[in-house]
Amino acid sequence: MKHSPSLWMTLCLGVVFCGSATAQLDHEPLRTSSILNFESVYLAALGAAPEAPANSDRQQLAENYIALGERWITNRPSWQASYIDDGLLDDNGLREIETGVSVNLWRPGERSQAQYLGSSYQKRAEAWEGHFNWLIAGRVRMALANIVHAETLLALEGEATREAERLLEITTSLFENGAVPELDVLQVRSLLLEQHETELQAEATLVDADRSYSVLTALNIRPAQAHREQRSSLEDIQLDHPYLILLRSEIDLAQANIEKAKRAALGSPSLTLGVRRERGIRQQPYNDSFGVSFNVPFGGSAVVSAGTSSARSAKVDIEIRFAKALQQLTAELHEVEHELYLIEQTLELALERDELSQRHWEMSRAAFAAGENTLAQVVLAQQRAQSSSKKLQLLLIEQQRKITEFNQVVGETP
Repeated sequence: MKHSPSLWMTLCLGVVFCGSATAQLDHEPLRTSSILNFESVYLAALGAAPEAPANSDRQQLAENYIALGERWITNRPSWQASYIDDGLLDDNGLREIETGVSVNLWRPGERSQAQYLGSSYQKRAEAWEGHFNWLIAGRVRMALANIVHAETLLALEGEATREAERLLEITTSLFENGAVPELDVLQVRSLLLEQHETELQAEATLVDADRSYSVLTALNIRPAQAHREQRSSLEDIQLDHPYLILLRSEIDLAQANIEKAKRAALGSPSLTLGVRRERGIRQQPYNDSFGVSFNVPFGGSAVVSAGTSSARSAKVDIEIRFAKALQQLTAELHEVEHELYLIEQTLELALERDELSQRHWEMSRAAFAAGENTLAQVVLAQQRAQSSSKKLQLLLIEQQRKITEFNQVVGETP
């Protein structure tokens, strides 16, 4: 996903236009802006995500291990000192002062293994960032889809309210002309009140969707245009899926940690450089000398096996997570494919049903206005028309939602 500089200006404009992010969510839907699009909302969600600090933390961890692998010694050097004096015993004047610096050295091949560990942390940091971007894209997709669904539902309920008001006008006119009893007027008025209540519930649903969007993005303005995507051409889960790439990087890191645990269990050779100042008795002069000592641990295969067992178990656990993740993503993909297929098959029937229901409603309303139909018949036709129209519109919205879910599951971002 490419990020243009103008997007940051877009986000700033959103803040300037709307004040605090929670100022109007309690009472009305968010205002919209034609300059906002998916990418600008996505960038805002990236910055507002709770996981955002993890990116820099993982990168810093990788840099620390890379720097460690570039050192010529395995650990910090240590200073050693000793002092021997027989003053509390024979008191012959014996003195011995020794001081030096000890450093741990790499075994053959260990430095390259340490560099591989740093490289593994770096790859995991990069994989985490890709997974994080994919994760946030999915959240934004869901939030925008919920808003579109709520907006469509509110528009449908608003149209249903207007139809109920027109039916009340017709019924009232017929009552005034003595064509229908007052009971019909009361019944239609009751239906209108119920429809007003349904419309209020739809408005509350939109406010909830806006609130979730605002919490996700820290924005108090949303795009005016609905987000739409084309279905991905991928038909199965690829190994370059962001989540699978992250798990594979963790497997590589676990292998590097096995080598690290092995090095720790084997121990490191050490080199000590020091000087000594000594005399045997008080009458003798001091002798100064320079010394070098070399210490190499050896043996202990059982210790090495025990020291690496925990790291090997961690790698096996991640490999199991990888296998489960691949199975879960594949199952989710098949489920979304099946749902898309059912929606496409249902849409053809819904289109035809909606056309017939609308024609029936128009004819019933005209017949009722002419006194040729009963209120029960016209109300039934109205309800059928509203139901078919709602089902059709929501099916179209659900189709687009499932397309975005399909793209999310296969690992693609807009």
